[in-house]
Amino acid sequence: MPVKLILFIFMLMVVGAFIGFNAGFTSDIAIWPSEKGTFTDVPILLSFFVMYMVGVLSVIPFFIGKRYGKDKKKKTVNTTKEKKKAGSSDVSSKT
Repeated sequence: MPVKLILFIFMLMVVGAFIGFNAGFTSDIAIWPSEKGTFTDVPILLSFFVMYMVGVLSVIPFFIGKRYGKDKKKKTVNTTKEKKKAGSSDVSSKT
């Protein structure tokens, strides 16, 4: 537990240093190759935050799909096992 806390505090210090060093820098972001599709003087931190949130939002469907996919596989495995058990009990009762 203390190791996780120390690592967490260290990561907060790294993020804080990153924010401090890049607070005044800006850039131009071109979404479309024209004057209308270019944002000028966008803070670097804002662009990094937006990129991070886009990444988080793009992973959510895969995370949800993976969770529900496992549930479906477990259900199908259980139903096939139940069928085999039901089938084997029917076979043994017939002989």
